[in-house]
Amino acid sequence: MEAVFYNSLNILFEGSYFKLKSLKEKFSAWQLVWESLKPADKKNLNPEKEWEGLEKLGVNLVLEKDERYPDLLKEIPHPPHGLYFRGNLKTDCSSNLAIVGTRKATESGKSTARDFAHKLSQSGLNIISGLALGIDASSHEGALNAKGFTLAVLGNGPDRFYPTQNEGLAKKILAAGGAVVSEYVKDMYLESGGE
Repeated sequence: MEAVFYNSLNILFEGSYFKLKSLKEKFSAWQLVWESLKPADKKNLNPEKEWEGLEKLGVNLVLEKDERYPDLLKEIPHPPHGLYFRGNLKTDCSSNLAIVGTRKATESGKSTARDFAHKLSQSGLNIISGLALGIDASSHEGALNAKGFTLAVLGNGPDRFYPTQNEGLAKKILAAGGAVVSEYVKDMYLESGGE
C-alpha cells in the first residue's frame, strides 16, 4: 500500500524531492503523510484510481526501501524515493555502464557510440543511457544490435516516450527485455504545455 500512497503524493507535489523527503521524515510512512493532508489539499486525487492508471500503462513502481530498488542508487546523496519503470529493472548494478552525450552529435560520433555500446554489450555490460536524440539513442541501438541489456533513464514520466522520435526505440528496448525508468510519475513538462 505504501507505493499507492507515494504515487499520489508524487503527483500532488509534482515530484518535489525535498517536499516529499520532509513529509516522509515527519510522518515516517507515505500512508501517514497522505492521511495527514486535509481533503481540500488532496485536490480530489484518489490513490486507488491513480494506481489503476499506472497498471493500465504497464508501469511498475519500486520504493527506496524495496529489495528490487537498485543498490547503487541507495549510495547517492539524494536517491529517488521511488522509481517508475516499464520492463525489466535489474537490481544488480555491478555490470552497468552509462553512456551519455550530445543530442546534436555528428554521424561519426553516433557511429562511435553505437560501436562502443555494441562491443561493451558483447562483453556482458549493461548499457544505460537517456533515450535522448544523438549519442544516447545510438548507445541504446548498439546494445540492442548486440542483443545486450539496455536501460533508458527518462527525464520525464514513463507515461509517454520523449522525444517522440525515439518512441520506436523505447518499444524495441522493452521488447528486447530492457527497461525504461523514471523518478517521475508522468510527464509534467508536456502537460504544462512544453514542446
